[in-house]
Formats: sequence, structure tokens, C-alpha cells
Amino acid sequence: MTKKPRDLEQEALEAVANRLVGREIASVIYFPEEEAAEYDWCFRPIVLELGDGSHIFPMSDAEGNDGGTLATGYEDMPLISARWSQPSS
Repeated sequence: MTKKPRDLEQEALEAVANRLVGREIASVIYFPEEEAAEYDWCFRPIVLELGDGSHIFPMSDAEGNDGGTLATGYEDMPLISARWSQPSS
């Protein structure tokens, strides 16, 4: 039986929630320049390191073509922008 789109969405949401809800943000850094160069990224996003050692960072798209910006609900900081970094040739 084929699952309905709503069921697939709920499964995806639950999978993400199981990994994130209740986790502690242990540190916040910018994506390392060396790693950005390996991916040919021009933008180094914020990396959230969680207490379990896993990392979360925004990308510009699902293919990972560059680092991305985070939107927030903070009035004084609506965006957490990626830092521009010249990729090595």
C-alpha cells in the first residue's frame, strides 16, 4: 500500500524530532574554511554542535551546493548569515 503524502510528512517530522527535541547545543562555530574549500563552498554557515557530538548546519539547497543562512524569530537578529570565504583554486 502506498503511503499518503501526509503520512510521509509525519514520518519525516518524527524522525527529525527524535534526533533534535531535548538535545543541548554544546557549541556554535562557523564552518571551517578548510572544509568549505573541500566542498567548493563560498559561504561558511553556522554549525550547531549538539551534546551528542552530531552537527547541524544550513545549506543553500538539498544538493549541498553552498552553505546557507538561518532565519530566526529574534527581532534584533532575524538572520544568522553565512560568512563569505574565497574558495581555493
